[in-house]
Amino acid sequence: MAQINQNDDIPVLSVLMPVYNTKEESLKESIQSILNQTFSDFELIILDDGSKDDIEPVIKSFNDDRIKFYRNEKNLGVSKTRNKLLDLAKGKYSAFQDADDISLPERFQKQINFLENNSEISAVSAWVERFPHKKIIKNPSNPKFLDFLGGCKFTQGCAVLRLKDFKKNNLKYNETLPTSEDYNLWTCAMLSGLKFHSLQEVLLMYRRENTSLCHTKGNDAAKADKEIKTMIISTLTDDKILQTKILNTVSNHFKKKGNFFENIFSIRNEWQGDKKFKIATILGVKFRLQRKTKNNV
Repeated sequence: MAQINQNDDIPVLSVLMPVYNTKEESLKESIQSILNQTFSDFELIILDDGSKDDIEPVIKSFNDDRIKFYRNEKNLGVSKTRNKLLDLAKGKYSAFQDADDISLPERFQKQINFLENNSEISAVSAWVERFPHKKIIKNPSNPKFLDFLGGCKFTQGCAVLRLKDFKKNNLKYNETLPTSEDYNLWTCAMLSGLKFHSLQEVLLMYRRENTSLCHTKGNDAAKADKEIKTMIISTLTDDKILQTKILNTVSNHFKKKGNFFENIFSIRNEWQGDKKFKIATILGVKFRLQRKTKNNV
């Protein structure tokens, strides 16, 4: 696909990279993977969130005018830093990349091609390969809202957003969350009616180290994840006792193997006279989600 026509002063894509105490060699590899992309109409916005070492010499060593470097005066945390990056973005699309991850060369071209050809999709991600301990993290191609009861099913580090859709719905990161900010954002976006897609191929190498937030803030992540799952469940029922039952079932299920939806959740249609009801069954309790007539199926 040819490069997309856009105002010469405005890039098609804004690549957003927050940095905090990232190892110099990892940062260099990450930046170079962006500069090596087959899609070249982008700006790379790097925002340092108060790292202990001065990273500006590392940034300047690339001598590429597509790179824009900013620095927080003090450490603000990941959510506030990501929101600042979104405010700085000028592109039609915004891509995320963590400062120690590596994008494969055709990542942006493939993702932008997809968004250009699928206007109903607001964000596209892909599979990622975790290293140095090799593991491919796969997500469903078209994640649905209730899929998120099983955890975050959309990979932020490999995501590209249609920026206007998020701005139109006033969607930003929850700055009160120390971690799981992406899980919360995607859940809120789906509640707003936005649709996501994950390309079924690896387009990013995800570096997993002991300094990652999932290691250093594990308890905070567990607490945030519980709050997000409770938010999802609250859209199904106002019954607090049932909410607790569902949450406990969800938590226990993912410690075991099996199909979560087969165990506790199903949706089917049911006619009563000329009225059609969409029925959700959760832990054996039925709820009417929607009603239609035969003239409006």
